Amino acid sequence: MKKMIKKYAVILALTVSAILFLPAKLFAQGAVIGYAWVRDNPTDEQLENLTHLIALEVYPNWDGSLTYSLPNWNPNQKNDDLESLVSRAHARGVKVSISVGGGGRSAYFASATNSTYRGDFVNNIANFVELYKLDGVDINWEYPSDTIQWNQCVKLFL
Repeated sequence: MKKMIKKYAVILALTVSAILFLPAKLFAQGAVIGYAWVRDNPTDEQLENLTHLIALEVYPNWDGSLTYSLPNWNPNQKNDDLESLVSRAHARGVKVSISVGGGGRSAYFASATNSTYRGDFVNNIANFVELYKLDGVDINWEYPSDTIQWNQCVKLFL
């Protein structure tokens, strides 16, 4: 029973934290956030109805390198589909981000346990954001399961 209460306390704490840390501007403007991966290729009309778009899932590997959710993605070659989507979205005033982690894949954040790999991961994300002129990153570490993961999560953001 105590373990279950602790789990729900953690989920509640994360939810409250997310609400407190989301920019107030998003709430004031009535943000409409869409998830439409690059492969879904949203239409211009769909983009017109959004304020923000999360366009790709990225997963950190244990060594700080990145794995992309699209098949046959070559990280050494610029992806024309993502570049085009970002350009079309920006032309309509839509901010574009990527999602890192998620889908119960908190194990992917093993790179957060090592300061060298953590630095590589952060640099790889920053370089990716710069390369595609993205507006943000959604870190989707679905509730760290214990004190160790919580500490790693905090270190990742500091």
